[in-house]
Formats: sequence, C-alpha cells, structure tokens
Amino acid sequence: MMLNKITDPVALKILIGIIFVLKLTVSFNTALFEDEAIYWNWSLSPDPSYSFTTLIAIKLFTMIPGYLNEFTVRLPALLTNFVILFFFIKTGRLLGFAENRILLTALFLFSIPFVTIYTSFISPDTMLLMFSVISVYFSVRVIKIGSYLDWILCGVSFGLMILSKYTGAVFVSAFAIFILYKRNDLKGFSTGKFIAFISALLLVITPLLLWNFIYEPVWLNHYLISDADYSGNNFAGRIQNFILSQAAILLPAAFVMFMFIIVSQILNQKRSTEENYLLFSGIFILISFAVLSLTGKSKGNWAFTAFIPLVYCFLFVRKNIFSGIVLTLMVGLNLLLLIILNLNSAQIKSLADNEFGKYINSTFRDYWQGHTALSTNDRSWEERILKMKNRRSSIHEIEKVILSIEPDYDFIASDNFTLSPLLKFYLRKNNVYLLGDLRFKYINSAEVNKNLMGKDAIVITYGNSDIGYLQKNFEELKEIRIMRFVLSDELTEEFRIIHGKNYKPESVYK
Repeated sequence: MMLNKITDPVALKILIGIIFVLKLTVSFNTALFEDEAIYWNWSLSPDPSYSFTTLIAIKLFTMIPGYLNEFTVRLPALLTNFVILFFFIKTGRLLGFAENRILLTALFLFSIPFVTIYTSFISPDTMLLMFSVISVYFSVRVIKIGSYLDWILCGVSFGLMILSKYTGAVFVSAFAIFILYKRNDLKGFSTGKFIAFISALLLVITPLLLWNFIYEPVWLNHYLISDADYSGNNFAGRIQNFILSQAAILLPAAFVMFMFIIVSQILNQKRSTEENYLLFSGIFILISFAVLSLTGKSKGNWAFTAFIPLVYCFLFVRKNIFSGIVLTLMVGLNLLLLIILNLNSAQIKSLADNEFGKYINSTFRDYWQGHTALSTNDRSWEERILKMKNRRSSIHEIEKVILSIEPDYDFIASDNFTLSPLLKFYLRKNNVYLLGDLRFKYINSAEVNKNLMGKDAIVITYGNSDIGYLQKNFEELKEIRIMRFVLSDELTEEFRIIHGKNYKPESVYK
C-alpha cells in the first residue's frame, strides 16, 4: 500500500528531479576530492593505460580556456545521470514494464549511496556505472531480438566498460558464459554473431591492450605486485571483510533490499531468459569478487557492477509492505546524504556527532580496508568531506606563502600522489610534479624528468609524512613553514613547506 502512494509517475519524476538538482548544487560548493584531481591531471595528457573513458570525458569538458573549475571537471559525471536514466527507461520498456514500475525502479537505482556519489563526483566508477547500464540494455536486446547490430553494439558497450575500469571484464565474462550456456534459447543466435560481439569488444579495448603491451601496465602492476589495499586476515576474515565492504558501499537499507531481490528471484521458478541473465550476472560478479577477496587484494567497490543487473531484477519482484518500507528508507537516506553534502563544514560537523553520523563514519574502514594504515590518509567519511570542503581555501593560503618565499625555485613538488594534482589544480601552475611515486611516471613524475636535474624546488608535503628519502634527492633541504588548518575540534590538517636545492632525479641515473 505504501508503494501505491508514491508510484504516481509525476511524483516519481519529481523525486528523481530533486535528486538530480541536489547533485548539481554539490558540484558548486565542494572542492575536488583527491581522485578527481588525479584524473583531471591525467586528462591533460590522457593515455589508455587505465580508465581512458574518464580521461577523455574530463579532457573534453575542461579544454575550453577560462572554464576550468570543479563544475567542469565533474560535468561528465553529472551528465551520466541523464544517460543512465535514458537507457534504464529504454531497458524497462524493452522488458515490457509500465512507466510507473520503471520510474520506481529508477528511483531505487538513484537512491543507492554508491550511485549517488559517483554520479555527483567524477571517477572511473562513474564511467563504469554508465556503461554497465548501457551494456545491460544491449545485452537484453541480444537476448530478445539478436540482430547483428545488437551483438556489435553490445560488444562496443562492454568494451567501453572495460576501457573505464578493469573490473568490467568480470561483467563481460558473466554475459559470455550465460550466452554460450543458453545459446539454444536465444533468438537468432549464431557463431558469426558471437564472433561479431567478440571482435567489437576487442576492437574497442585495443588501445588498452597495446599500451600495456608496449609500455607497461603501471596501475595493474601496482595492485598485483605491491601491498596496496592488502588485507592480512585469514580466509574467513577476508570473506567477512568482503561482506562488510558491500554493506558499507550500500548502507543497510540498500544491502537488505538486494538480499530481498536475490532471495525473491531465486525462489521464483518461472523466470524468463532475461530474468535469468540479470540474476546470473549479479550473482556471478558477486561470487567472483568474493573469491578474489581471498587473495587479500580486492577493494570493496570493485564488485559494485554486480548490483546493476540486480537493480533490474527489482522490476520483476512482487512488491509488498516490506520492500516499500525499505525503499522509503533508501530514498530518505539518499536525500539526507545529498543535503549533508551541500552543507558547510560546521554544519556537517554538528550532524556527524550524533549516533547516526558515527555509524556512517564507521563504514569508511569497511569500505576501504587498509586505507587508514597510512597516517596521511583519511580515517572517516567526515574527515574526507571536511577536507574537501576546506581544500580550496587551504591551498590558497599555501599559495600566499609560496609567493612570499625569498629563495628562487624552478618547480613545485609534493611527495603525495593525491596532494600533487590538487596543488596543480588550485595553484593553476604547470610546473607541479610528483616525487617518489612512479605510478605517475607517464604523467607528472619528477623522477623521470631529466629537465628538472639541478633545479631548485618548493616541496609541499603533509606534516606527518616521512621525508627522509628527500635527502638523497636534493643537495640541501630547508624547512620554510609549517601550516596548520583547523577543520574541526578534533581534526587539524598540517602541511610542511620545504625549499630543496639542486634536485637529482634518482631514476635518471638508472
């Protein structure tokens, strides 16, 4: 009964519209967070080694002189809301559902916290999410119609998904396995059409394959070889961590809703081929990343593509009072989160002090296990948001100090790969480089830049960073200033400004 009161198409459109407007306002009053600055910096010289779609999208919207700001960097993410809604509605109609059922399920999709974040702020997950929705549409067309064009466009969309993030390959595997197993149930399936799909897919990801073959898979190696995001727990602990990470990215209401969908669909013995495909894909992706988590190298958000096909299963699930209550909680919480993101630092701090705020903060460790091990990393959602709210003013204060520095310098550098691009964005200077992290060797790494040899630098680092290694990279180091910014009663962000003479990029000599 509760659902019947909010399933009027006009009411649903208004709710979805309010969500879109709140996302738009967030982009105007929040500084870039670290990942956004990283991908903006990378977009200046995009390469296909990782998330080429994200880099190209940012490049297109920030290339007009005089129009570089947080909004233009995030504009691709904001526009994905409309693309996602368009293809979601088309898929719902293709599956034969009425407008109110489609819009209700779309409201469910846009009320998932992960979707809210990555359609407000730009990230590889943004483009992965968009192309996942597009791929579902074309894969359903393959199952229901199956023309050569459908197969080719399905390959293109899945290829763009992989070109957005490596984890998209698991979704492609789910589709391929299902298609080959159910090929006799598909209209017009042929080996030629499947080859057309594979050919289109490989053609799209060719730039990624060639780059990683000719140069090196820098980001892939970072996760395979290094201890990045490594969990040292035993197998049982890692599975537990995987489950907690999924609950953290969904929050309780959405997590419960997806469990309700999976159980309802499994119990339904009269599923169509399309339902079987959507259910199989979601479960396959979840199981794949659960198994991968046993290595201790899986991040919580990697499995998120599993929830995209499962959202469509909500179209088929019979609605009841339970699902109505859970969906209402999801929509309310999502609106609350968007409103909070639009508040200033003091207001956010006051809200975070209650029990609900403390719970939300606690999910950060489950979402990003191992991230808090480094002293320079955020330790809660509150800390991350407060830093974003104050980042612009903090860097402008640092700029004032740099302008007043007496010793000459040739370039600015930072030893933190997230701080370096933020400095470059807000200082509006091209001579900003990264020290000590070769993940950016093809982007802005000072260590592989022979032109910087013998130059003097201003090094900006976090106050609690270990800078001992800088001694061998500079002939002389002199601390100029320590700057502290009070973000709340418990949180202070500290930066150290150092003058370095005669830079010696170590890798040049290797």
